[in-house]
Amino acid sequence: MGAVWKSVGPILLLQLAVAFVYLAWPLISRIIEISGRHIARYIPIGERENAEPNKPKQPFRGKWREAAYTRQQEHHGTHDRRDPPAPPSERELYLRTLGLTKPVSKAQLKKTYRKLAKTYHPDQFAAAHHSASDREIAAEKMLAINEAYDWLVANPRF
Repeated sequence: MGAVWKSVGPILLLQLAVAFVYLAWPLISRIIEISGRHIARYIPIGERENAEPNKPKQPFRGKWREAAYTRQQEHHGTHDRRDPPAPPSERELYLRTLGLTKPVSKAQLKKTYRKLAKTYHPDQFAAAHHSASDREIAAEKMLAINEAYDWLVANPRF
């Protein structure tokens, strides 16, 4: 029995010590944390202000991921800004003039144009007994509608 204890005893003691540290580690780390807070109370305020602010806790996931996390924190907010919307193309402006939100078929375009032309044509608009200023606005709209329709027909992309 003595020979067995001599060969196995140190290994068992080492395993026992590792198990104790493993099981007691949460308690040990809590004691260290509390004592650190207690000691920090007695550090002069001027020295505390110059100290580095606490970084948010991030689990360690390997040195490459940790470096990426650090870079992400350095550039925080630079990629959050949205790019300003692109100015509308000429096609989009003409489609908006006709009251359309997306490209439509040739037949739908023609139908929309005729409906708007019937509404804003100077003869039709004058017959509806509108004021002179309203008739001028309608004439300008009719010119814009004609220009938009002509451009969309000349540059088809349906």
